[in-house]
Amino acid sequence: VIREIQTIFDQQSKKAVLAECKNKIPTKGIPTIMDKYFPKLDKMLKECLTLQILQKQQDQMAQSICYDAVLVDN
Repeated sequence: VIREIQTIFDQQSKKAVLAECKNKIPTKGIPTIMDKYFPKLDKMLKECLTLQILQKQQDQMAQSICYDAVLVDN
């Protein structure tokens, strides 16, 4: 039982470290990504989404350009 608990804890710790790394990636300093790579999509999103949701979506799209992270289990 203790080994199973430790295994689950280790997996959750790895996911927490990955989440911390993702959160450190700057996305605010890349304002042209939406215009450069996703102009039609950005226009459509601006018409359909509220400002708060639009900002979150734009941040997520900017992050997708900035990194590629994979969680590797041992």
